[in-house]
Amino acid sequence: MTPHAYSPLGIFEPILLLVFTLMLFAGLAGGNAAMVLKPLFEIFAQLLGAFLSIFCALLSTALRVGFAFLLSAGQKLLSGLQEHSERNSNR
Repeated sequence: MTPHAYSPLGIFEPILLLVFTLMLFAGLAGGNAAMVLKPLFEIFAQLLGAFLSIFCALLSTALRVGFAFLLSAGQKLLSGLQEHSERNSNR
């Protein structure tokens, strides 16, 4: 195995190692391991909520811009067709 083998956990491996170490220390001190996990899950939930909120805002903005572009292109196309039909009717 090479020294820099790809880890399936990627960037989360050091974070998981830190959490496991904190849980181990809490267990050795006679505490409850949930004292480590509960705040961690609350932080992850807040981060996930923030990322989802940003993603939804970006998605809705992209859809609005796309629809505005399609509407503008449609109006331009219709005005071009109208000018073309007016030129043909004047002949």
